[in-house]
Amino acid sequence: VVDKIDISDAQLSLFFDKNRKISLSIISQQNPTENSWNFELSPKQVLYLHKILQKQIQSIQDTYIESQLSSYISSLMIEIPSYEGIQGVSNDDKFALPNEKPSFQVKLPQRYEMCSVPVTQQLYKWVMKENPSYFQHQEKPVEMVSWFDAVRFCNQLSKMLNIEPAYEIEKDIVHWNRESCGFRLPTEAEWESVVHIGTPQKLRYWEQSLKDNSVIESLQNYAHFASPNQGTIRVGQKLPNNIGIYDIIGNVFEWCWDEFNPYTDLPKV
Repeated sequence: VVDKIDISDAQLSLFFDKNRKISLSIISQQNPTENSWNFELSPKQVLYLHKILQKQIQSIQDTYIESQLSSYISSLMIEIPSYEGIQGVSNDDKFALPNEKPSFQVKLPQRYEMCSVPVTQQLYKWVMKENPSYFQHQEKPVEMVSWFDAVRFCNQLSKMLNIEPAYEIEKDIVHWNRESCGFRLPTEAEWESVVHIGTPQKLRYWEQSLKDNSVIESLQNYAHFASPNQGTIRVGQKLPNNIGIYDIIGNVFEWCWDEFNPYTDLPKV
């Protein structure tokens, strides 16, 4: 009988009587006269009741989260302007890594939106019902996720908000439906454009300039960088870049859509 009762507006009381018997009282807050129940329970029934209540409480929490999720996500999104510029570095740059060469022209004619902070552990857990992170805190960025985990997260978030998912996933094959407006990973060019548009130039290639104290001082304002055992920090604790994106450098690595391939000097649109 207990699992047929809606407890979303009820007050529950579980207590021992003088004979050490366990009793449960359920009283509706909206209609206490007509909707109230009293049960005498065995220890096994108490355990069963606990499971039932957990399910109903989780259902209530899920309903609340979904009702708030749309406005929460909307509050995080930043419009990124169209961009045309150079990605990568020239072949004669002695500081650059081999996989950063050569430079090539990139054109992103369409505007799009990007989340202003990395995905938090709280948001990931809301959507995926788990938190795989090593450095646990609900406001820290989620980590210990694979590229496949990331695209599945994007699809699940889209489904929760009744948006057509961006990805069609079959086993280990992922197809990006470019007609969809669902959540997705940025392309490498999109990620790079956000760095180029919004980040002071001397910080874009900070690895090349760490002997310059002014670069280090400025970098500390925008990026969290530390040895691995010091862990991550909560998102949004440093300054955003000029277009309002936090943690675009520092804190954690971020997945992009593209496979890791060598650059060529051919232009890309």
